[in-house]
Amino acid sequence: MPLHPPHHPHPQHRSPTALIDRQLFEKAPVPVAVATLSLPTILSQLVTMIYNMADTYFIGQLNNPYMLAALALCFPIFYSLNFIGNLFGLGGASVISRLLGAKHEKKVKFVSSFSFYATLASGALYALLSYSYSQPILRFLGASPQTIEYASQYFFYVVTLGAIPTVISLSLANLLRSDGHAAQASWGLMAGGILNIILDPIFIFYLQLEVRGAALATLLSNFLSAAYFILLLVRWRQGERTALSLNPRHFTLRCLWEVVSIGASSALNTILAGVGNFLIVRLSAQYGDIPIAAFGIVKRVDMLPINISMGICQGYMPLVGYNFAAHNYKRMRAISHFAWLCGLLLSLFCVALSWLFSEAIVGLFIEEPQTLRLGAQFLRIASLGVPMTVVNFLICYGLQAMGYASPSLALSAIRLGLFNISCTLLLDHWCGMYGVISAQPIAEAFSLVISLGVYLHLMRQLHVPPQSAS
Repeated sequence: MPLHPPHHPHPQHRSPTALIDRQLFEKAPVPVAVATLSLPTILSQLVTMIYNMADTYFIGQLNNPYMLAALALCFPIFYSLNFIGNLFGLGGASVISRLLGAKHEKKVKFVSSFSFYATLASGALYALLSYSYSQPILRFLGASPQTIEYASQYFFYVVTLGAIPTVISLSLANLLRSDGHAAQASWGLMAGGILNIILDPIFIFYLQLEVRGAALATLLSNFLSAAYFILLLVRWRQGERTALSLNPRHFTLRCLWEVVSIGASSALNTILAGVGNFLIVRLSAQYGDIPIAAFGIVKRVDMLPINISMGICQGYMPLVGYNFAAHNYKRMRAISHFAWLCGLLLSLFCVALSWLFSEAIVGLFIEEPQTLRLGAQFLRIASLGVPMTVVNFLICYGLQAMGYASPSLALSAIRLGLFNISCTLLLDHWCGMYGVISAQPIAEAFSLVISLGVYLHLMRQLHVPPQSAS
């Protein structure tokens, strides 16, 4: 199953089960094609962001900074679950998009089945390890006597019990998008998000479960999303409405390298981002629990532009991969550049809001004066890196969609490993607490220069003409 398609794909390989909209992928105007696949994913990302913020918002209404600090301590570990969803979900989606572009739909069932069961096994292993080492992990993250009990409660429900449904919902949503079903992928994630928003105030305030209630609401919402995707794909496969398959008979290790080599970049992205978040939490802990709580709020607010850019990435990846496999490089480049423009404009708008209304935004989560003041300052600093983060994301995910595993992996390692971690450590040493928060914008600026250089070099190799496609 080659990563790069033959130069003359033959239509006779087409499977009757593949109902992908070829008009959308091949002929529709670029803005229409990108909007059709990206808007549902952006909407689902926004709902996901809201339900991720809901825990912080409702717990913040208790006006207890130690509870907020506990949620912030668990954030890097919960975020790292994306590692599994990206490794097998985005990796599998990239391979599937290129198979569809090369008219090799019959192979899709093997890739999708492998991605699903690899995700399931990895999620189970993650849950087992987190259960066995939860206390050492939390203490290593910087939990104090004031936060350890709250952090343990949240960790158990969201990470230990929630690992499997969380990674399954992330992985299957990516696979559905690769088959052109962005709307259905979004509905599944949105259903879970809406349930979480409904359950949070009931569990936290009415049942007086506080942090445990927030965690339980998140767990149930992820179970709902995972169940929706599994039932949908089983029913569709029986009715031959999709080329995707969850049948264990189609599981094969033959596609392991193709999936993992592409997904490794996104997985590394997640792991290194988690390390970066952990580093910030750990370094902030030396300044007290209040900075950790302020940082936790800022990371939740930061999710708005990041989630929008992720929605664009997940929406335009199938288009890029399909047209790359079909050798329609002119259209592929136009799709990429249009996505960049949209992401950049939206992120700049978010930066403006962060600077103009920083105190009001942080004040939505907590009114405790010291946390509010620090959170507003942190938000203004952190927002400066968002536009560069968005473009770096789009370049990296675009390269994955084309099957450029090594350049994408290298860019992730340089951006989040070399630049982000080293800048965080150095600026903490030189500038203290504010240096820790300032590290990411500086690291993103350095990374952007390299990302653009790599992208332009690869595009020149494809002999892509400078004109835009319509």
